[in-house]
Amino acid sequence: MRNARRKWIARGFPVLLISLVAAVPALADDAACATAWGYDGTKGPDFWGQLASEWQLCDSGKAQSPIRLQGMERAALPEVQLHYPPSLPYTLQHTSHELKVYPLLDARITYGGNPAELLQFHVHTPAEHRFPDQPQAPAEIHFVHRQSNGKLLVLGVLVVEGAANAQLQKMIEARPPSVCQSNKPAEPLALSELLPSPNHYATYEGSLTTPPCDQGVTWVVLLRPIEATRAQLDALKVVANDRGVQPLAGRKVRWRG
Repeated sequence: MRNARRKWIARGFPVLLISLVAAVPALADDAACATAWGYDGTKGPDFWGQLASEWQLCDSGKAQSPIRLQGMERAALPEVQLHYPPSLPYTLQHTSHELKVYPLLDARITYGGNPAELLQFHVHTPAEHRFPDQPQAPAEIHFVHRQSNGKLLVLGVLVVEGAANAQLQKMIEARPPSVCQSNKPAEPLALSELLPSPNHYATYEGSLTTPPCDQGVTWVVLLRPIEATRAQLDALKVVANDRGVQPLAGRKVRWRG
């Protein structure tokens, strides 16, 4: 729906930010079933830095994510080139915090001439990144890539309420019924449909938005959202898993459009 997208126009900037049915046995992956941290109570974001010594950056880091994308400066920035397979087989995990997709074929992007491999993507409900004078989007997908230098680059895509989304529906229909289970769906995903405008984006240097909150992560947050129905947005939710915005701490946010 065009009206949904019009709500995400911030002072001249169209905005967005961007996480299956043959069942597989319960996961043995500790990360998928993690209970050492969470999103409420004494295991919530305010306490992450105190829960483990290797998570201290969650408290002390000066370049943490997510942020409110404000004071953006237009800049000559590189293109994001997608090299995803047109049909991507994948594994879908229902973790204790989110729905997470692992590609089963090589899927890459090129950014600034540097290749980056897609490791996984997952869904946050509601969205983590925010824009000035805009309501919080109901969801955000993080496409996590590893660059050739070993550092992470994350594409963020905001999801707003609107028309039905065929690719997200595939994930919803294949969602494992219980935490710590995974599926290998028969029907592949067309990832390019989840990133329709990859070269209209904001970028900054930040961190992982979950423990251990490691820094040195390049964020590329798309400025145009994708859409999903309210029923789809509800079906994507595992828990309310947004960390909350972190101080900008003098960092610059640049944008390309």
